[in-house]
Amino acid sequence: MTTGKEAMQHLQRARPPRLDDVDSRLDWETIVAQPRGHRTSSPGRLVLGWGLAGAVPIVAAAIALVLVGGQPTTPASPEQRHSEASTPRELLLVAATNALKTKSTGRYFVTKTETGYVFSAKGYDVLGRRYAEDWEPRSAQDHPWGVGQHLGAAPFGPGSEAAWRADGSPTSWTIPGNGKNPDATTVTAAAGPRTVGGSIVVKTGSGPTNWARAFVLGGQVVSAETMATLPTDAARLRAWLTERYNADPDPLMTNQDRLIDDALQLIAQMPVTAQVRSAAYQMLAELDTVQLLPAAADQRGRTGAAVALPVRYEDGVTTLRVIFNQDSGDVLSIEQLTAAGKLRGYTLTVSSGWTDEPPPAE
Repeated sequence: MTTGKEAMQHLQRARPPRLDDVDSRLDWETIVAQPRGHRTSSPGRLVLGWGLAGAVPIVAAAIALVLVGGQPTTPASPEQRHSEASTPRELLLVAATNALKTKSTGRYFVTKTETGYVFSAKGYDVLGRRYAEDWEPRSAQDHPWGVGQHLGAAPFGPGSEAAWRADGSPTSWTIPGNGKNPDATTVTAAAGPRTVGGSIVVKTGSGPTNWARAFVLGGQVVSAETMATLPTDAARLRAWLTERYNADPDPLMTNQDRLIDDALQLIAQMPVTAQVRSAAYQMLAELDTVQLLPAAADQRGRTGAAVALPVRYEDGVTTLRVIFNQDSGDVLSIEQLTAAGKLRGYTLTVSSGWTDEPPPAE
């Protein structure tokens, strides 16, 4: 069962593991949100900028009739096409090809995500949920902008509601701190207010530094300019990442686990070109450990193709289940599972994509 300390990690990174988990390898003392004006940042998010959030918009399968030889025929559904794939490699390569069709230009890369994190209470599990909307500008002339909101928490899993009632039906829970985050966190059953923020300031020994347009990739901080020039070939992209892994080894993760994390970031989280997203899918397709799963539904009931990626993280997660639309290459959800198949957390893409519109006035 998840401990309170472990759940704190989900509060930070209930997206693909390590996406928002800025750890000691980066040698930063603290990371705090720096809002614009009187605004406050969204609590519990340790991120480099507001821009690490989602993939291109979720595209539903076509349902229109196609005329062939004068007779209407119905195209195969995503589930049917998924069942026709004989290997996970085939499925991922289809997604890689279709990802090339997505838009790669715009003033802002806008993502809307829901994250879930499971933590332990008194004999039962609780699922907390959070919403994030991130606007990452392409140009340094524009400023990042974002919204965060706690969506509430509730007993989760078989028998949890009865145990919650036996616990007195609490409407809030306290998660103890840990080494990285010593302060305890209170999670409420009720949803919280929307919080709006802008830049992120990293406080180091030499003073605060604005990292509003920086990202963590390959275990290192990379600029938006570097992101714009990432290799678009799968082999070269893998070599680019591996060089950084070898320069900064992680004693808690293998290079393959780090590659999986980064590939999923590039596919579902970062403002990169369609060519880079396609290359990231191809990197996953080359792994001999990826497993083909039956078509699956995410936490909102949306159905897509699914694969399992075995990993081993220090918090007990051993599998990532990735649910995606193979027709567009868009990720619907990434779920973190234990060896017993128990859900530990998830990152669900509500929508995302490039736009020329400015952020909404708040």
